[in-house]
Amino acid sequence: MIFIRKIVGDHEEYKQPSEATENTEFLRRMLALKDSWIETLGASRSAILQRVVDLQKENRELQERLNSVQQERDWILQDLSTLKQDHARCLADLEDERKDKQMYQQKSGHI
Repeated sequence: MIFIRKIVGDHEEYKQPSEATENTEFLRRMLALKDSWIETLGASRSAILQRVVDLQKENRELQERLNSVQQERDWILQDLSTLKQDHARCLADLEDERKDKQMYQQKSGHI
């Protein structure tokens, strides 16, 4: 009986270190997995931050372009020479119509 207990006891002693080894190995795998997740999340975070930087740059460029277009539009709308040319053209058209009307009335009066 003592001999059997000695064998079973020895067997349990071997079993305990084996469980400890399994637990240690499990913990090592879990730590490696955790490190892998951290690395993946870090890379993902870096990619997201870079995308944010790129989008902010694109937004600034688009805002600058929009401002440039608005300034150009304002310049065109307020361009004095363009307005003066349009005004002069309108006056010339009115003068031509007035002369045509006057000639018509003179011809009608001579008949």
